[in-house]
Amino acid sequence: MRRLIACAAALAVLAVLSAGAAARPAGAAVAYPPWEEGFADHPFSLLEPMSPAVAVLGDVDQRLELAHVTLARLGPTAPMWASYPSGQRPDPRMAYPLEDGHVLVSGGKDAPYVMEVDAAGNIVWEYRNGTDGLLRKPFSAEPATFAGRRCVLISDRIACRVFAVSRDDAKEIVWQYGTTDGPGAGVNQLADPFCATQVPAQAGQTSGNVLIADSNDNHRVLEVRSDDYVAASPDLGYSAASVVWQYGVTGQGGSTPGYLNQARSPQRLANGDTLITDAVGKRIIEVRSGDYDPSKPDNGYTAASIVWSYANGVDGVLLDPNTARAVESGALAGTVVFTDCDWESQWVRIIDHDTKATLDTIDLATYERPANVAATDTASPRDARVAADGSLWIADAGFGQILRIGNEGSGTVTSVPLDCGKRGMLKAFVRLKIEAPAQPSGTSFAIWYSVDGKGFKKARISGDGRNVNFPAGTAGKRIAYRIVLASSDRWATPVFEGMAIHFIKAKVGGGGGGGGGDKPGGSGNSGQSGVYTYPSTAEGGTGSSGAGTGSGGSGGGTGSGSYGTGSGSSGAGAGSSSVADSVDVPVQSAGSGDAQSVQGYQVQGEEGVSGVPLRAVEGAQAPKPDRPGPSVPVLALVIAGLVVAAAFFVPWPFVAAHLRRITGFDHTRPARFLPFRPLGK
Repeated sequence: MRRLIACAAALAVLAVLSAGAAARPAGAAVAYPPWEEGFADHPFSLLEPMSPAVAVLGDVDQRLELAHVTLARLGPTAPMWASYPSGQRPDPRMAYPLEDGHVLVSGGKDAPYVMEVDAAGNIVWEYRNGTDGLLRKPFSAEPATFAGRRCVLISDRIACRVFAVSRDDAKEIVWQYGTTDGPGAGVNQLADPFCATQVPAQAGQTSGNVLIADSNDNHRVLEVRSDDYVAASPDLGYSAASVVWQYGVTGQGGSTPGYLNQARSPQRLANGDTLITDAVGKRIIEVRSGDYDPSKPDNGYTAASIVWSYANGVDGVLLDPNTARAVESGALAGTVVFTDCDWESQWVRIIDHDTKATLDTIDLATYERPANVAATDTASPRDARVAADGSLWIADAGFGQILRIGNEGSGTVTSVPLDCGKRGMLKAFVRLKIEAPAQPSGTSFAIWYSVDGKGFKKARISGDGRNVNFPAGTAGKRIAYRIVLASSDRWATPVFEGMAIHFIKAKVGGGGGGGGGDKPGGSGNSGQSGVYTYPSTAEGGTGSSGAGTGSGGSGGGTGSGSYGTGSGSSGAGAGSSSVADSVDVPVQSAGSGDAQSVQGYQVQGEEGVSGVPLRAVEGAQAPKPDRPGPSVPVLALVIAGLVVAAAFFVPWPFVAAHLRRITGFDHTRPARFLPFRPLGK
């Protein structure tokens, strides 16, 4: 009984295993953990040396961004400085980027200049002391328009004037405020015009008004009505009413509402407010322009008139602010860029206007420090402006240079070939899972890939920017990727945080059967055996991975096939196959065999070697040692199976009792109970 139970259990187990094997398709794909790049503890595997245009940020969890690099450096050896006194640094005080890529530069305490230069530093237009003998100390120069003429607006501190020169060969003075060499605080008088800028013209105006920072002694910012200018009139046509707006009490320095202490760099904002740098006050303030009322104390300003401020010791370090400008468009919109030119703070800083958080700091004391400066020399960033293309222009008077900083517009990195942790395994690459945040406007990234050293192909990224599905048949042992970052803004950058490469083990297709005689070779399919029947009245069959061999009476044949039949001719047999599957690798395999006459026995082709069985016909027999034995009949196998089953299931006591009766040798007594009664006692 125990044997019966054990046999039944074994059969049940075999049935379950058989059912499981039948339920799982042969050659089912096996997925492996995806290979990660750029994630924690899985840094990007990039070829060295890397392009300086791309920065890899983060230690544990990395990301790729376009790097901020020096796009241009107009140092002491630039063509624009060729005529500057030997041994003296050019001392640039302002660099104003123009829309055509040129820049207006002003400064020169040893040899005053205002120049328009191209990106390489070649002079396009200039206004020097030799042109106007009264040019003394130009600290700012900006483009402006007066009466429809394209001009350059210049602040000349020592000459106590702000004037506009036509930006052409005539270089005619077409507008001015301030009595030349006549410092003061009255009508048409300035004490120290540090810088000036033109505001957009209002309805009914010929020219926009001019904001002037009258720094030392007068401690004020004033707005002058430009249309009052008449060159031949007393005081150039101005009156007390020509000053239409002011912040700061003339001649009285201070930091309480309505007061300034060495005013610099005024900027009229789009909302009508005015941003002012207060140098000695060590602060940057935004004031509500509409509160101005000269009939009231402090010109009508109160604490509520200061709607925003950034002060030293309160919001951050600000020791000697020279200029500050709010950025209202482009990638840096909503930020404030300012310079601090104290010997302890030689930097340009970018802060968020609302939170006042520091977004970036460029420390000129260490940033690509020029080789020509001494260890004791200090930088002096006097001005920083964001160009229309997003790049940042800096005038560094200390080191005598103009810098343009930003990204290259695009940058590329390429990985080393990756085996994804499965060295030597043939992989079918299925998908890339991308990690990246929402990209800033005007930026993008692209992914290219190469399998087993073949040419790079551009991947098709899904609309949400999260996935790449590889085309069917993308397979190999190694894969390399290429990330291309691009931006239309020279400060903005796309951000690529990482990706996961999903793959499975690839399946390989079989080889075609070889052709025999003048018959064609067979087609190749995955997982089938090659069959060829002699004589050559039959065509070559299909073959599994490996070579197929055929023979024929008229010599060997050649054949090739790819999902179809090939062609045969005299010669060696050959076959090929191509398997196309979304997770399989297209593999070209070929079979071949020399023509030979084989008779008298049958050979089964080995999968992966020949794949072609040969069937015998009448003829001379092969040598006996090589001759295979006769085939085993199926009936014999069935009988043998029954005998084995009987050994397990037939009750041997009955057989023993029958033998005793036949031989007459039975001295036992009948047993009382069945089924053991025939056995006796």
